[in-house]
Amino acid sequence: MTQLRTLKLLVQILFALSLILMFFLIPFMLLSIVTPESIPFKINGEMAKDISVASKLTLFIVVAGFASFLYALYIFKQILILFEKKKVFDTSVITNFKKIGRIIYGGGVLLIIGSVSFRLTQGEAAMDLDFIIDLIFIFALGLFFEVLSGVFQWAKNLKEENDLTV
Repeated sequence: MTQLRTLKLLVQILFALSLILMFFLIPFMLLSIVTPESIPFKINGEMAKDISVASKLTLFIVVAGFASFLYALYIFKQILILFEKKKVFDTSVITNFKKIGRIIYGGGVLLIIGSVSFRLTQGEAAMDLDFIIDLIFIFALGLFFEVLSGVFQWAKNLKEENDLTV
């Protein structure tokens, strides 16, 4: 069970760091949309003065995608708490695994839309290998959690059948 505690600790640390990032990212996003001149920052070594509407929309989409991954991490944290309580085949574990998979799909789509729209606003129409690898990884991760949900459902059914025969 030390692996479970270690995983739970790592997930809690990642969740806390992500919350801190969101704590700064959301106000920055809102300020850059409302009053972009009030935030002096550099993009590619040049001061950003005029931020286009497309760039603001892209920023919003990327932050929404990141927030969805943060929510999936929160649900995973809840699953680990149930595992610690030895509630492995609880129905909430199964539904939460499926929910995580779907949230990862949604967040992946948001990040893809954000990446593609940013590239198009910058005049880059080509997709590189990193983009394709990220796309495959995100959807494989979502599929993994959906399959894991099915495996846990199957194991729960086997456990119930075994309990009835004994």
